[in-house]
Amino acid sequence: MTVAMSAQTKPAAKPYTPPKTPWGDPDLRGTYTSDNSIGVPFERPQQFGTRATLTDEEFEARDKTNAEQVAKDNNERPESKFEEDEAANNAPRHWLERGTKLSHATSLVVDPPNGRLPPLTPDGQRRQAENRLRFVRQNEAAEFHSYYDRCITRGVVGSILPAIYGNGTNIQQGPGYVVIRNEMIHEDRVIPTDSKAPRLGKNIHL
Repeated sequence: MTVAMSAQTKPAAKPYTPPKTPWGDPDLRGTYTSDNSIGVPFERPQQFGTRATLTDEEFEARDKTNAEQVAKDNNERPESKFEEDEAANNAPRHWLERGTKLSHATSLVVDPPNGRLPPLTPDGQRRQAENRLRFVRQNEAAEFHSYYDRCITRGVVGSILPAIYGNGTNIQQGPGYVVIRNEMIHEDRVIPTDSKAPRLGKNIHL
């Protein structure tokens, strides 16, 4: 017996149209998090070479480690003293946040292809040594502590990198302006987008 089947064609997917604000700009408004990148090393471990993502087996190991840590965090035993807690940075466990959809990335740095920072210049090495010395001395004076220690700022780039908590980034928009609000330290960056907005002077270098 022969059965005639009518051909079924899958409807063509409609092209994606990015959302726009009522005034016509691309709509970026929302709250984002880098929690899912917690545990991804900043620089790529050398054994991964130029491989940007984990294998399925390697990712399963990362996922298992995260699940075990979440189970420890949710343990109902009384919390240990602050200085005795085995959690990251000796922080009490109720401070900590974890990812729910972990990243397959082998590093946060993706360029250069090996995921590693180029060597510091001699001046950079000198400044790094000075920063380490200030940290070791642990003087209470403000100049011995970073802007992050003093809850002023983590910096533009640092503010989107994952930490043990406070990884939310909220974006608000209005005609001619975008506001980026970081959960950590609660700082706001107001960015004018209008072509007529004031520009930095020539003597200020980014």
